[in-house]
Amino acid sequence: MNEAPQAIVERPQRPFAPATLEEARDALIYVSPDCDRNEWFGIGAALYNEFGDAAFDLFDSWSQGVVDPDRYDHHGTRATWRSIKGTSSSNPKTFATIARLARDGGWSPQISGEVPSAEELIRRNHDRAKRQAAEALKAAERQAKVAEYAKRQWGDARECGVDGHPYLVFKRITPCGARVGTWARRDPTTGEVRTIENALLIRIRDAAGETRMLQAIFDGSDNFLGRSKDFSPGGQLRGNFFTIGQPKSVEGRPVVLICEGFATAASLHVATKHAVVGALSAGNLEPVAAALRTMDKLREAILVFCADNDRWTAGNPGLKSARAAAAAFHGKLAVPQFDASHDDRRPTDFNDLAVLEGVDAVREAIEQASAPAVDEDDAELEAPWAQWAVAKTQEVLGRAQSAANVAMEAEASAEVDAAQADDADESREHGFRVLGHGLDGVTIHVFSHSSLTIVKLNASTINEGHLMSLYPNINWWERHFPNGREKGIDKRSAIAFLAGTAFKRGVFDPSNVRGRGAWIDDGRVVFHHGDTLSVNGVDTPVSQITSRYTYPRNMALPRPADEALSDEDGKRIFNIAKRFRWTTPGSAALLAGFVMLAPLCGALRWRPHVWLTGGAGCGKSTVLNEFVHPLMNGSDLFAQGNSSEAGFRQTLRTDARPVLFDESESNEEGDIRRIQNVLSLIRQASTESEARTLKGTAGGESMSFHIRSMFCLASIQVGIKHQADVERLAVLAMRPKRDGETDTAESWKALKEDLYLIKRDPTIAARLMRRALTLLPVIQKNIEVFAEVAATRFGSQRDGDQYGTLLAGAWALLTHEPVTRSDAEQMIDGFEWSERFEDRDPGHVDDTTLSTFFGRSVDVDVGARATLYELVRIVHGRMDDDCLVRISKQQAKAALNRYGVNADLDPGVVYIGTGEFPDRDKALKGTTLETGFAGRLEQIPGNFLPRGASKKTGAPVRIKKSFGSMNSRHCIGFPLDMIITD
Repeated sequence: MNEAPQAIVERPQRPFAPATLEEARDALIYVSPDCDRNEWFGIGAALYNEFGDAAFDLFDSWSQGVVDPDRYDHHGTRATWRSIKGTSSSNPKTFATIARLARDGGWSPQISGEVPSAEELIRRNHDRAKRQAAEALKAAERQAKVAEYAKRQWGDARECGVDGHPYLVFKRITPCGARVGTWARRDPTTGEVRTIENALLIRIRDAAGETRMLQAIFDGSDNFLGRSKDFSPGGQLRGNFFTIGQPKSVEGRPVVLICEGFATAASLHVATKHAVVGALSAGNLEPVAAALRTMDKLREAILVFCADNDRWTAGNPGLKSARAAAAAFHGKLAVPQFDASHDDRRPTDFNDLAVLEGVDAVREAIEQASAPAVDEDDAELEAPWAQWAVAKTQEVLGRAQSAANVAMEAEASAEVDAAQADDADESREHGFRVLGHGLDGVTIHVFSHSSLTIVKLNASTINEGHLMSLYPNINWWERHFPNGREKGIDKRSAIAFLAGTAFKRGVFDPSNVRGRGAWIDDGRVVFHHGDTLSVNGVDTPVSQITSRYTYPRNMALPRPADEALSDEDGKRIFNIAKRFRWTTPGSAALLAGFVMLAPLCGALRWRPHVWLTGGAGCGKSTVLNEFVHPLMNGSDLFAQGNSSEAGFRQTLRTDARPVLFDESESNEEGDIRRIQNVLSLIRQASTESEARTLKGTAGGESMSFHIRSMFCLASIQVGIKHQADVERLAVLAMRPKRDGETDTAESWKALKEDLYLIKRDPTIAARLMRRALTLLPVIQKNIEVFAEVAATRFGSQRDGDQYGTLLAGAWALLTHEPVTRSDAEQMIDGFEWSERFEDRDPGHVDDTTLSTFFGRSVDVDVGARATLYELVRIVHGRMDDDCLVRISKQQAKAALNRYGVNADLDPGVVYIGTGEFPDRDKALKGTTLETGFAGRLEQIPGNFLPRGASKKTGAPVRIKKSFGSMNSRHCIGFPLDMIITD
């Protein structure tokens, strides 16, 4: 039907696009702000989409006109406006929304004949598209941060028991995979981060299975939020969902039930054993169904939409949305029906049905689900004028989208022209920039403004596909390189142009390619986020920076916050670092400095590294996983176990990102070589020199790498062998709890709570990064002062560079003020450093000898592997790892004996033999304990030499102890508590 009904034709016609805000203000006089929330939100969305932030005052003043003044909340209106901005791309409301409501209230637009021109409409659509694109980008960045925080929060939550939360008891449901944890939110009135304990957490995922956000359910609404449920702020709900159970097949097709809330889903799953997907709101049913249809296993699934029967709410939105979704996706509709005797309870959903009438009633309702019939309330959609209206709406939207596309294409062309302004004479170099040629004279390197990446071409094999990869506009190529026929490209001319331009530019220098991270570029602070740049704090497209360097696009890193971390919060982070058990108190300042500087590593002239070490149970993994990693704002490369130098090189490539390397042990000869190769890479990463890592390829070419990362390693053993590594890695040794120490379980619990505050605050790492970027020029000057003072205090310029740089980072964490020489001297002298530099004295005792030795991984006769420390625990019945259960006490004792350890000869004592033990000698080969092992043991405080009475004279003499099949040997004894610290 192409003609409009007469009633519509007779209405005054004009585009629904107001000439000014005043026209919108005039229309809103006829719309009551006491409308329902959906209409109120829609009006706000329409105002924003048409006029942007300029319309907020109108939206706010109109909202104040409610009959009950208590219903107006300025902060709530402002928060709603922010929400509208974040979802504008998915809320395509226009002035037509306001016009429709205003006409219903009696408004008649004044037709002055001044209908906006086509150019004006295009401009407005273009402005709207730009606003929506910008807001969509901000929303995507915000949602990525929310998702990352939600993953950590979910990982920290604990499993929930059957009666593990009051909500489960109240709703008479089981946990169905929900967890319990602490919920943190910023108080809307005070701005402080506050928490709600014992929140029931629901994981909300996307179609790919990735965590996107969480829902929290509280024990009532008596909390600072004033409500019983909450979502991760800023997360994306549309199209995302939670799941319970796995799909079962019926007649060869999987079945999935789709409902709204968690209690409903839990009741449905218990009653039917079918997989249930929770959309969490009526308006999200259709987006979730669309997401499910993208999953390979569910493309042909039977979708059963289980409605909330909101019969006590005008319009029954739950049933209306479920019916529409079932019709749109050819699904079935199930509706809970209740006996009239329950009306006083006002039941609505399938959880209510399960509680009131039992799970059999739920199961029966699902079995009776059928395709939805056209509801009488929706019958008007079949009316002729409605069909015409739908067609007309689609036509208008199509014209608007076309106009937006034209505008955006024009803007893109302008951006490309701006990027090429420095080389305007190359008029045919459009949409890309030739960077230069390879040493072979055949390779051409080109930066594409379409993909924003560097494309490497071989002049002898270039085809049309390669040309499209540079600039995907075939008309442009045909226009500039015509082949003489109606269509087609003269490839030879195009190749000649590319090669000629490359030769003109000269040899391509790969060191001018800069990846993600912080950089200094001609005096400017540049942070490459992956998808965009910040140049002195100003967002800049990667193609629009004027520089001799190239910044290709990569996957986006989390962005720094707009607001920098305060001095007070910086001091709080520093104080947490001081609370770990360091053998040298100054290690706290060095670690704090690493945390501050690591995200800036690419911009530093000297890049110091740290190595956390200590015996099992000393807390080094806690430092790395719960302190350093959460403060990196997602910019770090977190590696585990057997990672290699090649792996780091190939992953980092041109990025300047901090690297965290946990469990960097050297137990076997292969491990020793691997760690030494990593240390070689770290040495090269320390300084901004011209020295590069050159690696050969199978084709006889060489690859050049220049790593600009700061590394933080953590292990029981420290594999440093060379003086060059001593000068570049600060070893931060940790110790176990000592006898008589006041460090109680309560203080450790308090420290863990402080660490959890870091994880619960989703902004602290982003604010820390903003502080670091803002203070970078000051930090660079502070490094010079600290390096000079540290060189004097510690004895060498290399120590000054290493420790002075880290201390300058610690200073920047505490204050934004520049440091004076007196300040630097006072800070350095405020810590005890003697133990850190005692190892230059031949009489120094290495505090990590026992932890290094007992951290060795050895073979056990049953074919398993375990550390000596774990075997001692088995002998004393302290197994805490399921994988060790199959090693018996006798097997553990025999293995210890082979390595010169007897852990149960005398109560509370562990003996270490001082003679030759072939298996031990082999295990210690290539480590710092390879020579002088017995001498090191004798110098450890707390050891004793076993003595007895001489059979001849009765005088006390040193005696031997048994080591099983290895016979009796001289040995040194240690209290068991020195080996097992818990």
